[in-house]
Amino acid sequence: MKTYEYYFKGIDCPNCAAKVEHLLSKLDNVEEVRVNFLSKKIIITYKDNILDLIELEEIIRKIEPDAEISLDDEFEHHESCHEHEHNHGCCHEHGEHDHECCCHEHSEHHHECCHEHHKCCGKKIISVVLFVLGLCLGITALILSTILKDSNVVVIGRVFYIISYLLLAYKIIIKSIKNIIKGNIFDENLLMIIASVGALIINEGLEAILVVLLYTIGEYFQDLALGESTDAISKLIELKVDVTHLDNGEDVLTKDVKVGDVIVVKVGERIPLDGVIKDGVSTLDTKVITGESMPQDVGVGDEVLSGCINLSSVLYIEVTTLLNESTTSKIIKMVELASNKKSKTEEFITKFARIYTPIVLILACFVFLVEWLLIDKFSLNDALNNCFVFLVSSCPCALVISIPLAMYGGIGRCSSFGVLVKGGNYVEALSKTKLICFDKTGTLTKGNFKVSKICPININLDEFMNYLVSIELMSNHPIAKSISKLECNEKLNINNVRELPGFGIIGYYNNIEILVGNYELMVNNNIEIVNCKETGSVLYLAIDKRCYGYVLIVDEIKEEAYEMINGLNKLNIECVILTGDNYATANDVASKLNINKVYAKLLPSDKLEKLENIIKNKEKNTSVVYVGDGINDTPSIKLADVGVAIGGLGNDEAVEVSDVVLLNNNMNNLTKAIKISKFTKRILTWNIIFALGVKFIALIIGTLGILGSYGMLLGVFADVGVCLITILNTLRILKYGGKNE
Repeated sequence: MKTYEYYFKGIDCPNCAAKVEHLLSKLDNVEEVRVNFLSKKIIITYKDNILDLIELEEIIRKIEPDAEISLDDEFEHHESCHEHEHNHGCCHEHGEHDHECCCHEHSEHHHECCHEHHKCCGKKIISVVLFVLGLCLGITALILSTILKDSNVVVIGRVFYIISYLLLAYKIIIKSIKNIIKGNIFDENLLMIIASVGALIINEGLEAILVVLLYTIGEYFQDLALGESTDAISKLIELKVDVTHLDNGEDVLTKDVKVGDVIVVKVGERIPLDGVIKDGVSTLDTKVITGESMPQDVGVGDEVLSGCINLSSVLYIEVTTLLNESTTSKIIKMVELASNKKSKTEEFITKFARIYTPIVLILACFVFLVEWLLIDKFSLNDALNNCFVFLVSSCPCALVISIPLAMYGGIGRCSSFGVLVKGGNYVEALSKTKLICFDKTGTLTKGNFKVSKICPININLDEFMNYLVSIELMSNHPIAKSISKLECNEKLNINNVRELPGFGIIGYYNNIEILVGNYELMVNNNIEIVNCKETGSVLYLAIDKRCYGYVLIVDEIKEEAYEMINGLNKLNIECVILTGDNYATANDVASKLNINKVYAKLLPSDKLEKLENIIKNKEKNTSVVYVGDGINDTPSIKLADVGVAIGGLGNDEAVEVSDVVLLNNNMNNLTKAIKISKFTKRILTWNIIFALGVKFIALIIGTLGILGSYGMLLGVFADVGVCLITILNTLRILKYGGKNE
């Protein structure tokens, strides 16, 4: 199986994207397909027989007649050319400047792009002229039909109504006809055409005109709001730099920069690739990468991440990663993948929308037949009018557009705080968080271990340190690294070293067994020890089955952990510590952080078993979150309803299996992410209740004929008006600061 990514334009909304996704998923040679409306990508995994672009475009145009597909990002290039033309005037007037722009190697393509732009502008002008003409004819028809009662004038008025209708509704009609020809019969365009043409047939010309007029205006503002929301979401996660300055003065495409090249980043520019500063001292805005609001001071020798903004002076940076391996690319890829993972609500609405329109048509016919045949109160015209109101009111756009947008917004807003949530399903799961399990070391604590006490027994200090440091030099464990930095007189040749996960390390010196580890390791080897009662991690040294003392290791609690736990307590979220450390140390950390539940002395397998029990006994419809920072936390991160990896993109294994990634060690960003997810869920719930509530009221009023022919206007509001309001409400997610629950 092979996976291909395609770029698209002309797929206008999340609803259309969902329809395209469903259509492509039914193809025999397609294993999986995702249409990502946010990144304008279609990702297809083929079983066999890969579709060429023409075949793929023809299939997609059954849903979206104007859709275009490309294997590269040429549509984004088109947009940049259009924007360039807009900012600098016509291509012909500024040919020299255009030659110097990023498109100079594709001048022919650029002129074609400009031609398309002029063509597009011409179509827009024609549309506006036809719209104004149709509006004028409609007003004329209204005057003729109401003021002048002569029968011939009334006939002329009706003709004007029909012409006005055709001028105002021609786009809707054409799109509906194209969809019907291509087999996509049931959509919102068909509902609108049936209702408005029906109004014309029963001589309700004014209502027909008002329906398409309000629908067109509503669609225009809806598109504006939709564009604003998707643009705002995209800006929150847009980190790419297309052109990079080399130190030799040449400007090249970022994808062509090699490892070892030295690049120049000027003040105000975004760093295009990860690297090490070779020359210059500056301040960086790292907020978009790490969520940190305070600028970071950097100088020669410091590592810098792509996506950060240079604030104060020019930097010369030696590149250490290619574009596709950079921090920026990893983040963008993760956010794109996140947009592909739908929440249960999104999945339900997508499936619901596919059967919704046929059901509405059947119910509308039922309403018409019941009122016309069984209820004397309604005439044929009344029954038809009520049927048309039912059709207009029932369009599902408000739900199928606003729900995916809300999830996109939640993911985008979290990313602005340095939190990558890998899908709408995890936004939804985070909103249900009731219990969070924390690893202790490196998660709640800094992981910067310090030796606070050295206690040799029946051995002099120098000899004790020689054995201890020599064997710990053979380990990569964080505690071992802190011990290996201590001074010793002689480094012994320890061989046959092996680590005992959760216990310690064993090796041999001149065929004598050397053990360094915790209390359990000593007990398991029948070694008598002096039990240390002090708070901290205790490591004992045993030589030839005899204990020769211990060292006490302490670890500091992260400052932001206090604020995070306090915030989680305010949200009524229970916090639990799962650690392999001893009870004294674990309880000390828990008491300082105000955490009530602690499970200590857990081996990795014990930790996983404890987490399984917690998940098994959780409240219904709630989520258990696990937060960890290392490879040893990977099984638990994977098992939890929501697994959170701490500390950025360094630990690839933990990041790979996690559902949420904190791009730095600021634990408080987790609280913000949970608050954003809860706010997103509230917005989504409000949108659903509001949309269904208004539609239900409109259906009742329309079906009963309370407003007569004017019920159509309420129906239009229940469609495009409600859709516009829900989109605007969704935009609030992008402004949410996470201060209140």
